[in-house]
Amino acid sequence: MEDQLPSYSGDFEKLKVLYQLEWGITNKDAEKPVLATYAVKTCLGFAIYSEELAVLGHITTKFNSEKTLPLIFEELSKYDGNDYEVFLVGTETESEDVAVFKTILEENQELNFNISSHGIGKYDSLAIDSQTNELFSYNLKENPIHKPMPFEKRLTVFLKMFSPASLEYKPTNVS
Repeated sequence: MEDQLPSYSGDFEKLKVLYQLEWGITNKDAEKPVLATYAVKTCLGFAIYSEELAVLGHITTKFNSEKTLPLIFEELSKYDGNDYEVFLVGTETESEDVAVFKTILEENQELNFNISSHGIGKYDSLAIDSQTNELFSYNLKENPIHKPMPFEKRLTVFLKMFSPASLEYKPTNVS
């Protein structure tokens, strides 16, 4: 892994932006084979990937990990492989949220995860291209077709942060 992630500068038409409390799964044949998220500084961003697929997410707390990861495991179990690379970004330090996330991955008996915390405290954005398995930082200002999170969505995220039990965890459709 290089010391610095390059900034994504590929085809922005093929990129799907995931906002806070979202995760998505894609593959090299999808209409949107590149996933990206940003503003992860106090949250946890993650990429889980193999030669066959890529998952990217942006979560806020250990509660999100406990709810989200079992759903991701369920999706991953639909594919042939069981060995995945994991790259984590965001949060200032190796927080309790990061520890819970790693523990849940490590305790999974059916899938193998090679976890890198190299991006913790270093990057506040992340993108992955499932066609090449390359990781990037993501600067939304460099994306000429980026649309900000709609106000209604921002309000929903804000309200759910104060009532996490009401969160619904579903993958974002990227095709």
